[in-house]
Amino acid sequence: MTVLGKILIFVNVAFSLLAAGLIVMVYSTRTNWNAAHTKLTAQYAALGASAQADVAAAKEEVKDKDKLYQEQVQRNKQLDADLTAAKEAAKSDRDRYTELQKAQSGGIANVQGLTAELERRKAEVENQQRLRADAEKRISQIDLQMEQLRADKVKFEIQSKEAVARNAEFQKRNEDLARENAQLRALLSGSATPPAGAAGGVTTPENLQGTIQLVQGDLAQITPGSDAGITVGSRLTVYRVSPQPEFLGYIEIRAVEPQRAVGQLTGPKAKQIRAGDRIKP
Repeated sequence: MTVLGKILIFVNVAFSLLAAGLIVMVYSTRTNWNAAHTKLTAQYAALGASAQADVAAAKEEVKDKDKLYQEQVQRNKQLDADLTAAKEAAKSDRDRYTELQKAQSGGIANVQGLTAELERRKAEVENQQRLRADAEKRISQIDLQMEQLRADKVKFEIQSKEAVARNAEFQKRNEDLARENAQLRALLSGSATPPAGAAGGVTTPENLQGTIQLVQGDLAQITPGSDAGITVGSRLTVYRVSPQPEFLGYIEIRAVEPQRAVGQLTGPKAKQIRAGDRIKP
């Protein structure tokens, strides 16, 4: 074998080793590339999901920021409206202040006149109060006079009713005498039957209840009157309920009216009878 052949064999072996190394290198590189690709794909997917989450969060944040922006815009509009209203109110206040200053300048000039008017009114009020006190005094005197006149009126009414009662009593006595005369004539003539209208007992409702209203001497005014069945000649019992039930005497009716009657007081305690005592049959 020549040197050239040896060189060629050596070169061929070298190229074989180089090819084998290249083949091993390519295989190793392709294996590393596949693992790296798989790893990069997983990282890309993770990054994509994270990016989508970040995008969604960013969108929500943008939405919130936009909402806050719109609210701030509305607040700014409200503040502008409030500022405008405040300016208008301030202008109105300045105008009123100017008017008040003008009115005050004119009012100060009238203070003395108003003070004098108040003093005059005060004097008038004091004078009216004096006049009123005098009028009330006169009214009080007139009331006393009217009370006396009313008492006199009641007294005269009692006296008048007493006179009427006495007149009625006289008439009753005359009628009784006339009936007695008629009975005597009938007896003398032999007739035993008394004439029509002969005297009989005076009846009073058993459930009658009344009250002494006024006492004047031995006469008293009571209620009710003829509307309750009281008649001239009725004899009623007078009693007192409190402080304890007590019999006082009698009242013999001398004159009657529809709502009241006048009678004469008799009995053991007739002088103790007073207004408010009760009567019954």
